[in-house]
Amino acid sequence: MNIALIRDDQDAVRTLGAMFDGMERLCETLELPWRDNQHDVSCIPEGTYEANLWCSPKHKRKLYWLQDVPGRGAIEIHIGNFPKDTQGCILVGLSRGTDSIISSKAAFNKFMARMGGQDFTLTVTRGV
Repeated sequence: MNIALIRDDQDAVRTLGAMFDGMERLCETLELPWRDNQHDVSCIPEGTYEANLWCSPKHKRKLYWLQDVPGRGAIEIHIGNFPKDTQGCILVGLSRGTDSIISSKAAFNKFMARMGGQDFTLTVTRGV
């Protein structure tokens, strides 16, 4: 399965985007702004990553972990509503606020059910 994350709104505080399966919008996303891929303070580089299901020791639940992110480790897709809730990971929500996403837990549960425990490829790009 191939999922696209398209980033479409970035400022000094956060990066907003959305995940798509083909033309279907699955969820909204929130990441940190681009800060030269610095650990804990930057979103990850654009690219294509394998996302594998694993049990996160930090979040104590099954979630997806992105493999082989250049210069980074433990990049996950998880619950969170604000930039302070991530150290470089991808947060998911049902809708957007100004510098946040809304209903992250509901979006995460919906996303996990949709993925059905199957690994997938995530392609991260910047929208036009």
